[in-house]
Amino acid sequence: MDKPPYKLSSVLLGHTEDVRAVASFADGTVVSASRDKTARVWKPTGKANKYEQSAILVGHTNFVSSVCVLNPSKKNPKGYIITGSNDNTICVYTADETEPIHRITRHQNAVCHLRAGKQEDTFLSSSWDLTAKLWDINDLSKPQVNLVGHTAAVWCIADLLNGSIVTGSADKLVIIWTRNGSVQHKLTGHTDCVRDIVDIKEDEFLTCANDATIRHWNAKLGTCLGTYCGHENYIYSISAVPNGTYVYSSGEDRTVRIWYNAELSQTIVLPTQSIWCIDLFPNGDIVVGSSDGVVRIFSCNPERYANAEMLQAFEKEVASTTLNAQQVIGDINIKDLPDSRVLLQPGQRDGQTKIVNEGDAVRAYSWSQNEQRWIKIGDVMGASGGTAATSGKQLYNGIEYDYVFSVDIQDGVPPLKLPYNKGQDPWHVAQKFLHDNNLSQLFLDQVANFIVKNSEPAPVVSTGSQYVDPFTGGSRYVPGSGTSSSTLDVTVQPSFSSSNVSSSPSYIPQLKYLKLEQANWSAIFGNNHI
Repeated sequence: MDKPPYKLSSVLLGHTEDVRAVASFADGTVVSASRDKTARVWKPTGKANKYEQSAILVGHTNFVSSVCVLNPSKKNPKGYIITGSNDNTICVYTADETEPIHRITRHQNAVCHLRAGKQEDTFLSSSWDLTAKLWDINDLSKPQVNLVGHTAAVWCIADLLNGSIVTGSADKLVIIWTRNGSVQHKLTGHTDCVRDIVDIKEDEFLTCANDATIRHWNAKLGTCLGTYCGHENYIYSISAVPNGTYVYSSGEDRTVRIWYNAELSQTIVLPTQSIWCIDLFPNGDIVVGSSDGVVRIFSCNPERYANAEMLQAFEKEVASTTLNAQQVIGDINIKDLPDSRVLLQPGQRDGQTKIVNEGDAVRAYSWSQNEQRWIKIGDVMGASGGTAATSGKQLYNGIEYDYVFSVDIQDGVPPLKLPYNKGQDPWHVAQKFLHDNNLSQLFLDQVANFIVKNSEPAPVVSTGSQYVDPFTGGSRYVPGSGTSSSTLDVTVQPSFSSSNVSSSPSYIPQLKYLKLEQANWSAIFGNNHI
């Protein structure tokens, strides 16, 4: 690496939820998109490396999950900011306005990726609706090209200098398209969801994926030219200088990684878990957004480094976060676990499990009713690598959710999956689940209450009487209102009987193995048993 190392330059505070996407104008202006339902514009003040928040863009009703910018041109001298959301819409703003001048509703699911096109005044979008589209900013009545061919969520899209378009999907495929929408190549190699794409030469581009690898491809030949390995978990975003000499990636392992000539050159650890997005400034600085709601800028120019006090505070924060991460196994906080004294008390039932912090290791024990003692099962170990288990992220049909619950309908039938994102209305989600799976309306309260109890923190529930269910047209049950039609208390996993929907099934005693796929760990370990 022939330039100084990257160090923190600026910290931009304002978002209240994860920053899922960032983009930058040629003049250094940054736009960030967040789960707090806003996009924010940050302009350099001209004083050292300081930025100020100049605008909050409104218009979306759900997470803002993607953003791109179109730099000013002769035809459009102000430039544009374009955002995509989990409300299935794309909003287009002129660079000096906070309200959208256009709202595009052509996608049928979350718009998870946006990218400026190589041709002036064009941009591209991809969605969980299995499609990707090419747009002309001067004619948004319909997409210029509609790309249909993936079998799962299309997580990313990019324009190549040779005129081709590339998409990556949760179906693990990378597809190269002509500009009229026909498939040129279907590329295999990634073993998990493909999350981002960046072009580096006329016929070459890079992709990153949940398999913790970056792959280098030749678009003309449809071949893989190499693989970058170094990340320890999901890679969410990738950027690069035009010739690919320098490549920048970020992911679920709390790091930004800088690659020089395909070799790992520098690893920057951040004081947060998920580094969702990364973008490159023309001057070589990089901007990243993360799960702590913070936008950070890093520079390789010592003149743009943050002051010594700020750098020291950042390093201290990183050290503290790293130490805390070492104290966690999965969702379990080791310091909250009981010590071995808890094993002096007999178990409450055969097969009851306790996880114990014994100082040198965390171990699991099972109560034997016959032997009247706790039997060691084994050591509880963490894991690394790009898997759903180690990332803490829940994927269902290639789409990311905060929770994916399993619901047993009846014996001998595989459980149904119930996906849920924090902030969604649990009764709306429950109603859709019943509708999609042809289940009785009598289960609505059971499913919704299960979501409320097993999501952390508890979702915000509006108690206003004006609510109208979008599926039934009726109002909904609110916990504590006394209007529930069911007395079932589901604490781990709901199990519904389709043979007798007029009465609530019995759960006590539990006579068969009960699988825990999702649970409130803090509540469980607070009672010292699971």
